[in-house]
Amino acid sequence: MLKVEGVTKLFVSGRDRVTALSNLSMELDRGAFLTVIGSNGAGKSTLLNVISGSIAPTTGRVWIAGQDVTSVPEHRRARWIARIVQDPLQGTSPNLSIAENLALATKRRRRGLRRALPRALRRKLMEILKGYAMGLDRRMEDPVCLLSGGERQALAVTMATLAQPHLLLLDEHTAALDPHNAQRISALTQEFVEELGLTTVMVTHNMEQAIEMGTRLLMMHKGQFVIEIEGEAKRTTSVAELVELFTQRHIAEDELLLAGRI
Repeated sequence: MLKVEGVTKLFVSGRDRVTALSNLSMELDRGAFLTVIGSNGAGKSTLLNVISGSIAPTTGRVWIAGQDVTSVPEHRRARWIARIVQDPLQGTSPNLSIAENLALATKRRRRGLRRALPRALRRKLMEILKGYAMGLDRRMEDPVCLLSGGERQALAVTMATLAQPHLLLLDEHTAALDPHNAQRISALTQEFVEELGLTTVMVTHNMEQAIEMGTRLLMMHKGQFVIEIEGEAKRTTSVAELVELFTQRHIAEDELLLAGRI
């Protein structure tokens, strides 16, 4: 489903040259859920930016569903990719209602966007929102700008999955939330990913989240993958063991990473 081959990304400013990604390669099968962890500056978000098309690699290629998309711009890749970012203010249209945002999400892969939801679909979506126990099903006509951060991220996750993407990118999508809402959004995300069989890449600083979510874990440092854990080894890895792996490579300086909290 996803293939990144020999990707290097250099940022040049005057005489300064920063290598954000260094000859990075990886493959992800359809329906797989990869978590990527690393300290600040490891290259995690740059990797997602290259996959989404918001920045171009200096060298290397990116394939999605067997198609070389290296030269495909971000707005065209959006037909296949859904991305949820850290900021709850992004990913939704704040001045539109919940219903209007959901309607746009269902039309994302078609032409002629409309702001109306068919009655049957509206009822179905209200049932989904009701299951969150946030009261969103009773606020369908409220503008999204009135929602809390957790409520907006719940809506963003719902919208991303309604678009039926080939690939779901999660960029620290719970980092800005309080612990309670972060747990709720993590559980909601996991539920959707498993139910729909979405191919997913999630980047995070959080140890517990990296272990609990997904089927495969890659640790990044200085633009490279330095450790891979998957299968039974990932399921049985503890936070302490993951911290030790970072410490062995002298990359455990990030306080949030060491805290292992959401």
